[in-house]
Amino acid sequence: LASGSGTMEYLYLQPDPVYKNASGTFEWTTDIGRARENPALYARGTEGIDRNENLLYFVCKTDSLFFILDLDRMTFVMYPANVGLFDGQPDQVKRMVNDTQDILYFTEAGTAGTSGVHGRNSKCQYFTILESPGYETEETTCLAFSPNALHMYVTLQDP
Repeated sequence: LASGSGTMEYLYLQPDPVYKNASGTFEWTTDIGRARENPALYARGTEGIDRNENLLYFVCKTDSLFFILDLDRMTFVMYPANVGLFDGQPDQVKRMVNDTQDILYFTEAGTAGTSGVHGRNSKCQYFTILESPGYETEETTCLAFSPNALHMYVTLQDP
């Protein structure tokens, strides 16, 4: 990828101060220096990424933020990820294919015994799917679903 003949482009967020920087526009830039400065301001500690049609989702651990980018309109919205029973930082993000509930699942990095899996639907409602009390785990790192959507697979990482 990096050594091929293609063009490498980087995300550059342009938050709108009218909306307290919680939304705005974005562009793709080939200027790596410009791009490196931008996440330090608006998207620190980026992890976990998923796409569904024209929407790109990712989380930022450092500030516990959840981003949705509209790839057609070149706009974004960010939400706080530490809501409800979610005590830690967002880590990975995953959609279930053909989910009629339209839930985006994300894993949590927290303190021993508090990490888990949480969900957010298109109405901005948050759900706690599971937590890890009784386990001395600090991070839920991986998430996958069976093809028939009857099983969820989760990895709990020890400190």
